Order: sequence, then structure tokens, then C-alpha cells
Amino acid sequence: MSGGERQRIALARALLREPDLLILDEATSAVDQASEEKIAQAVAGLAGKCTVLVIGHRGRLAEIASLKFALENGRLKPS
Repeated sequence: MSGGERQRIALARALLREPDLLILDEATSAVDQASEEKIAQAVAGLAGKCTVLVIGHRGRLAEIASLKFALENGRLKPS
């Protein structure tokens, strides 16, 4: 399996469990743009049902976040 396929399977397993907290670390780093959009839509659908913490450098998941923070000089700052 490719890295993107492994990422999608891991995310699907996590979503099936209906967690209270979902932590995604570079969750779309190995997927194509179409898959990234589908993942972003699925995560957006969790609004109000689950707390989602997304760790990433770029991408659609960062764009849809309701709160954003940046790491600057070793400290978290609202961005």
C-alpha cells in the first residue's frame, strides 16, 4: 500500500470509532488533492460532534480550522 492509502485507512478506522477527540498529525501529507478535499469534508462534518486537533504545515485541513495557532520561537501563538 502507498503512504496515502495507509493514511486513508487509519483515518477511516479513527472516524468509525466516533471519538470525542481526534488528533491528526499531517493527516493529508501523502494524499492527492482530491483525497485531501474529501478528508477535509469528512473532518468538517465532525463539527460539534468531536474535538479535532490538526497538526500541519499547510493544506485544506488548516484552512477549515475554527481556531489556528502557530509555533513561533517555541511558543504557541494565535494566528
